[in-house]
Amino acid sequence: NHGRDESGYFNESVKGKEFAKHKRDIPKPLLGEAIKMLDDPPIKMAFINGANPLNQSPDIKSVIEAFEKIDFIVVFEQFMTDTAERADVVLPVTTFLEETNIVGSYWHSFVGLVNPAIEPVGEVRTDLEIYQGLAELLDIGHEMAGTAEDWIRKIIRPLNRSGITLEALKKKPHIRIAEIPAVAFKDGVFKTPSGKFKFITEFSAPRFTTDDYPLVLLSTHSRLWLHSQLMPEDHARTPVAKVNPATAKQLGIGDGEDANIVSPAGSVKVVVKYDEGIKENVIRTEQGRWYKYNQSMNHLIPAIMSRKGQNACYYQTAVRLEKEQASKER
Repeated sequence: NHGRDESGYFNESVKGKEFAKHKRDIPKPLLGEAIKMLDDPPIKMAFINGANPLNQSPDIKSVIEAFEKIDFIVVFEQFMTDTAERADVVLPVTTFLEETNIVGSYWHSFVGLVNPAIEPVGEVRTDLEIYQGLAELLDIGHEMAGTAEDWIRKIIRPLNRSGITLEALKKKPHIRIAEIPAVAFKDGVFKTPSGKFKFITEFSAPRFTTDDYPLVLLSTHSRLWLHSQLMPEDHARTPVAKVNPATAKQLGIGDGEDANIVSPAGSVKVVVKYDEGIKENVIRTEQGRWYKYNQSMNHLIPAIMSRKGQNACYYQTAVRLEKEQASKER
C-alpha cells in the first residue's frame, strides 16, 4: 500500500519509473470519460489492485462503459466486488492477516509493521508475489527479487536516520517520524505572508440545485466500514437516509418510511430517518455500499472535478426525495 494514490514514497527509488518509458495520467474524478477519450493509443489492458473504481468513482455508469471498452482487465481481490465482477481474470490475494507489510498514512506521522496472523489460505498470493511472477515473465525478475522484508528495508531506508529500521519496528507496534511535527502549526505560525491564519471573509455558495432536484446529497463515511469494505450480507438492510423532519414532512414522507433518492443518473431506495441535526434540504447517507446491489450512492453522483487539487466534488450532487409509492407511479 506504500505510495498509493496521494501518499508519498519514503524512498523515491522504489518507484521503478525507469522502466516506464511511456506514462499518462488520468484524473480520478473523471475516470470514465477520461478512459473513453484516450485514443492515441487507447487503453487495451488494465491491472487493478488495492482499488474498487466501479464503486468509489463518481458517475459509475460512465466508468462501467469505459471498462467495457478495455480488452483485458485483471483485478487482484479477496471478494467479488463491483470491479472484480467486470474483470476477465480475478487473482485472489492475501488479506492483511496473511502478509508482511508496512503501513504509513498521510493522516499521521507513525509507521508500523503489518505482521501475518495466519498462513495464506488456499492459493492466494501477495500483491508482491504476483508482480514478481509478472516481472519474471517480462525478463526483469531480478529487479523485483526479494522477500517482503527485503522490500520493506528498501522502502524505509531514508527513515533509518530517524531510528526507523525493520529491526526497530519488530520491537514496537509503531514509531513516529521525528522530523514531522506531532502537532501541525503548534506555534501558531502559518505559511501565509503574515504568518497568521487567514479566515475566509467572503463566500458565495454555488447554487447547483434545481426545481427538479432541489436537495443536496451528502454521502459521508460510515463508522462501521471503510469505503467499500463491507460484506455482501451487509446489504440485506436498506440504506438509511437521514433527513430533517421539516424537509421530509414537506414531501409527505414519514419517519421510517421507504423512499427513493433520485438524481439525473438514477435512483437508490432508502429508509428515511428523521434527524433534527441535518440541515433542511439536505439528505445524509453513507457511501461504500455496492453498485450490484443497487445501493451505491456514487451511482447518483456526477463526475465533477474541483478546480484545485483535482478532487471529486462528491458533495455537489443535486437530488430529489420521492416517497416509495410515488416513485413507482412516476
